[in-house]
Amino acid sequence: MSQSTQLLRKYNYLLSYDNSYNTLAFLAFVTMFVLININLANAINIEFGNAEKSTNGMIDILVNCILFSNLIRRMMNKEEAIELIDVIEKQLQLDRIEFVGKEKVWLKIEKTFRERREHAERMARNLFMVLSVLGFLMVTRNKIKSIFKLDSNELKNESTKWPTPYISYFSPDFDKLSFFIYMYVLQSILPTLFIMEGIVSLSSFYLSTEKILTDFEIFYILLDNLSEQFSNEDEYCLNGWQDKIYGIHTSSIFVNLRRDMRRIVNFHQNINR
Repeated sequence: MSQSTQLLRKYNYLLSYDNSYNTLAFLAFVTMFVLININLANAINIEFGNAEKSTNGMIDILVNCILFSNLIRRMMNKEEAIELIDVIEKQLQLDRIEFVGKEKVWLKIEKTFRERREHAERMARNLFMVLSVLGFLMVTRNKIKSIFKLDSNELKNESTKWPTPYISYFSPDFDKLSFFIYMYVLQSILPTLFIMEGIVSLSSFYLSTEKILTDFEIFYILLDNLSEQFSNEDEYCLNGWQDKIYGIHTSSIFVNLRRDMRRIVNFHQNINR
């Protein structure tokens, strides 16, 4: 999962907040959030008589606050996200040398690990594409409405009648075109960050879940192999083969049993870590 985890790591390091040197991104995002919501509040105040637009504006402010709080949490505590990425990047905690004489079991484990990893990588890419399209539609929603004239409830005030991602207030003291470009870029960056946060959070959750499920599937393969290997040992005693308890045959059986049990216990401990 190198491609997916590489993106996750870059995003986490970009947003990480370090008191010593990495405060620029943090201050920029906070300033952007404050400016956008102040402008949004002014637009809501002007269009307060328009129930639909003012309600949508207040919902946008509420959603922005919730999503931005999650963004701040990630900035302040990157260790949790990094630990989750470390779990995703863990390689198979077994060695081919341990399965000398049991090539079929190793091939089954290796195939399971490879197929589940490829499936998780493919699903992560699909998730990225779907959320990217949704993010693009969210940023351009008002522009699309303006182009195709889909908005049945037009804004009455010229100072707020601009197709920015959020409803915006345009001060008459500024050049409208320049201010429109400024607000559109500013209001596009913030939801793009929220979409990236959603992509990273969902991808991390999905990939880590797939990794854990893969480990448990391999764990059950080891258990099945153990039960198949020693399923007939009780029959020796039932059929009068008690003398083999002290023989070389039984000694080798118990050596193999201890080795396989040790491998299973170690693998289970690695999963729990």
